Amino acid sequence: MDNVQEKIRKLTSLIDKEQKINCERESPGMVMYGDTYLSKSKSGSKYTKVDVGRSGKYVVDNQTGIIYGIKAYGVPNLNKYRISLDDIDKYWWGDYDPHMKKTENGELIDGKFVPKPPLKAKSIQFEDLFEDIKDTL
Repeated sequence: MDNVQEKIRKLTSLIDKEQKINCERESPGMVMYGDTYLSKSKSGSKYTKVDVGRSGKYVVDNQTGIIYGIKAYGVPNLNKYRISLDDIDKYWWGDYDPHMKKTENGELIDGKFVPKPPLKAKSIQFEDLFEDIKDTL
């Protein structure tokens, strides 16, 4: 169990680091106040809860070391994520959901993930929305 708790501490520090990178990328120059992106863990008899900010985000099975999403606080959604604590370095934890660290070719970059730049908003003309049906009107 101590080995699992040590891996959970590694997970929370990885989440903190990658959440901060994502916040700085999404909102450059924004000052981070409080614990909006920090994670913490709360051990239980069967599961350890991992909170990000002030909300529950993941639960970790203390016996198997599998990370799950949640249905409600402390209630695992056994169909969401299913990531082993041994594989946490293969995932990017900075977004809303964790995902594999891949390049456009589908490979890791020196074992590190380089986040994509923020998306630029598309401008859509109102007339373009009705292009398909304008002949029928």
